[in-house]
Amino acid sequence: MSAEDLVSDLAACRDNEKFVSREWYSGQRILVFMANKDPVIISESAPLIIGDLTVYPGRLQYKNTRCNFSDIEHLGWRWFSQTTSFINARNVTFTIHMRRLPRPIHISTTTMHVTPKLVTAYNFIAQETVQARLLQYTQQLEQHGCFAIQGGTIYSDGRIQGKGDTFHLRNAEFEAFQMSVKQEGSFRPGLNLDLTVDKDVLFSVFRSILQNPQDPNHVRPAAGHKHRTRESADYFLVDTISMLAKLACADGPVSFDEIAAIKDFAGKALQLSPDRMKLVVSIFLTAKRSAEPFEFHARRLFQAHSKDVDLLRRMLDLLFAAAAMAHNKLSVEEELLLLEAEEIFGIAGPAFTSFRRAKKSERNAHGHAHQKSESECLRSLGLAMNVTPEEIKLKYRQLVMQYHPDRVYHLGPQFRSEAEMHIKRINIDYKCLCRKYGM
Repeated sequence: MSAEDLVSDLAACRDNEKFVSREWYSGQRILVFMANKDPVIISESAPLIIGDLTVYPGRLQYKNTRCNFSDIEHLGWRWFSQTTSFINARNVTFTIHMRRLPRPIHISTTTMHVTPKLVTAYNFIAQETVQARLLQYTQQLEQHGCFAIQGGTIYSDGRIQGKGDTFHLRNAEFEAFQMSVKQEGSFRPGLNLDLTVDKDVLFSVFRSILQNPQDPNHVRPAAGHKHRTRESADYFLVDTISMLAKLACADGPVSFDEIAAIKDFAGKALQLSPDRMKLVVSIFLTAKRSAEPFEFHARRLFQAHSKDVDLLRRMLDLLFAAAAMAHNKLSVEEELLLLEAEEIFGIAGPAFTSFRRAKKSERNAHGHAHQKSESECLRSLGLAMNVTPEEIKLKYRQLVMQYHPDRVYHLGPQFRSEAEMHIKRINIDYKCLCRKYGM
């Protein structure tokens, strides 16, 4: 299996809220498959507790050790499954590497009813820390043209150094927690690299290297002034277009109208040349698939232009205009991302503020949601007509899990207040549909 195939398989599994692990024992391939049917909401008032481990939205506690997610450097995951005489034995180990701790935390279990909860804890912490862990590897690639993992060194052009030999990432084959690579046309022993630490992040890095290999000599900081120029100029365009891409993807698949609106926006608002417009399309498609969240690009843009308040205010208005241009309305997901941008920039966007005021006045004029039609309730939840009750319930659980106020506690009071308002509206629309569908 190639690196790209494996990354695609893992992405598909993640979209279906499923965890897959493959193990080879005594020549027998064992597939362990677990599906989390009901999303788990981890909040300050209802943390996830597994034995000595307690997981909160932004921190965890294990025995007497407490840490914030920002203190986590790496995550390790190991699943071992063995069947002997029709008896299946399983062992799961979750490892957390933290700053300022001489030894990592190892959490192991063989208990069947505890294992799914530990999987949930790992997935939650991995998702919350993915950007910080990914940044460690990408920064090493940018600064040194390579990074080391247990067993070898990976270079930005796809070369792998280990055991005194040179291999290539395109020849890699993957098992659950190991990567094996051999030299083309050679019968010499290959190289095995351990993937038990940060394997979710490493798969993203491997895919990026395979899709865009670069000469290590060109990405090293020999030309530091070029790097700084790129940060000040190209990063502005990258962050702007990437935020637009995240906005377009926030409420589901990107429509042709949204793509056309963003192209029109980039051509008129940013006044880009035809050559730069080709770069915009490339940045947009990359951002759609990247693991970097909307928050990452908003914070980087703010750090580079924090003193230019007028530019930040114009950027907020441009984001609002681009989000509303495609379909003349904003989804719940788009509104929350715009609020997140306001919170990061520390200012309010004039156009978005006017929109919220008009929307509030409109809600007051129309009264309560029980007067809303079925199509309005479905559209508010991001659903189309002719849906089944099961699809409505699934969408409702996803929205509540994603925008529960406890999940955005760390983003400040304004963001929490808006999240609470959206959750109330989601609950009202869901109750309205429950009555109409007899649920």
